[in-house]
Amino acid sequence: FSQDERGMIEELAGDIGFAVNSFLQKESIVKLSYYDVLTGLANKVMLSEHLKIALQSSQNTHTKGALLFLDLDNFKSINDLKGHSSGDALLIEMALRLEHCILNQGLVSRFGGDQFAILLPNLGLHIHEAALSAEEIALKILQVSKEPFWIDGHSFYLSASIGITLLSENESCEVLMSRAD
Repeated sequence: FSQDERGMIEELAGDIGFAVNSFLQKESIVKLSYYDVLTGLANKVMLSEHLKIALQSSQNTHTKGALLFLDLDNFKSINDLKGHSSGDALLIEMALRLEHCILNQGLVSRFGGDQFAILLPNLGLHIHEAALSAEEIALKILQVSKEPFWIDGHSFYLSASIGITLLSENESCEVLMSRAD
């Protein structure tokens, strides 16, 4: 290649590198905006957006749904006794268990710290049917949260508290989240 051709190739490579880097940065920003860094679950922002969509869908289709708010009991003691890396590993394991419990029926999100929220948008046409389905899933979650967590060769036992509210198209996202909490 001539000197001019090499110069054009280097300039083109620089432009392509800049474009790829820009794309990756945008992807990173989107991921940080909507997903929890530790667990990979949806975060509060994504939960709010999905909750708005679920409320609109509920109004249009007359289906009922629920929002569950889960808090791990005495989680702070694990961080205090075994360190944050053990606590983080436990949160990751809990995230996997929650996703397994709902099997694509909704959205699992990490609300912050040791709190998770589960949106179950389409549980039935009748409020009683939705309430029973939400209760069934909550009981399944309580059961898997009681199973031992094996972290670094040690078993940890937890319990969880779950609040449930049924979706009401007349309520705001903030009110529903507060009620579930």
